[in-house]
Amino acid sequence: MNRLRDELSIIGLTKLESDMARIRQHGTINMLIGRLLDGVFDLGKLIQPGDIGLGAFHGLDGEMIVLDGICYQARADGVVRVAETGARSPYVTLGTFEDPRAIDFQAIEGFASLSKRLDAELADTNRPALVRIEGRFPRLKARSVHPQAKPYSGLAGVAKSQAIFEWTDFEGTIVGVRFPEYLQVLQVAGWHLHAISTDAARGGHLLDLQVESAHVKLESAEGFEVCLPDDESFRKADLPVDVHAEVQRAERDANHLE
Repeated sequence: MNRLRDELSIIGLTKLESDMARIRQHGTINMLIGRLLDGVFDLGKLIQPGDIGLGAFHGLDGEMIVLDGICYQARADGVVRVAETGARSPYVTLGTFEDPRAIDFQAIEGFASLSKRLDAELADTNRPALVRIEGRFPRLKARSVHPQAKPYSGLAGVAKSQAIFEWTDFEGTIVGVRFPEYLQVLQVAGWHLHAISTDAARGGHLLDLQVESAHVKLESAEGFEVCLPDDESFRKADLPVDVHAEVQRAERDANHLE
């Protein structure tokens, strides 16, 4: 446990300067598995103009979509709104492009097929990557989660009571990141994507979709910065290391898990 914490602290001290995408992460996915759901990070101090990203709110109250520096909250009651001033998060991933590839996609059926197509466009799948997809989606399935009260359940337990939304004729933007499996203790392995409609009335954590046509911006990152909380709960937490199976159950569409 101490070794893991030391390694994460070293990552957090790394300052990246390159011509590749930049990804900044506050909190880790295994913190959510470990029931650390309090909003220890002030989003107003983290989100910068032009940022895209995703994350969770205090107590897992809905899904976060960050688009062009604006933070949206997609709640489990179906309401999407700009996050309140002072909103806080236990876990958020933000990024900016430097020199992304621009690609047009047509006629893709399903999350798995989209993931494979995105992977094929990456020169190096051992690096984290940032993506933005704008387009028309005849079918889009997303979820959100209800706010939790203490004592918190782990992420997989919370996901059992998630609200599922299935929309047709969805036009909007999908943002997210891809992390390789060897970094799964920090972030969801594979593509982690959130969606929001053009009118900002619908959105959530992406589970499945059909792509009619889409314009994609995609870029690998040299690395990423991780910031860890400085509070008593984190200092005393026994954070899980073997999280892949539980994260996949919580983050993927149960009908499409292998």
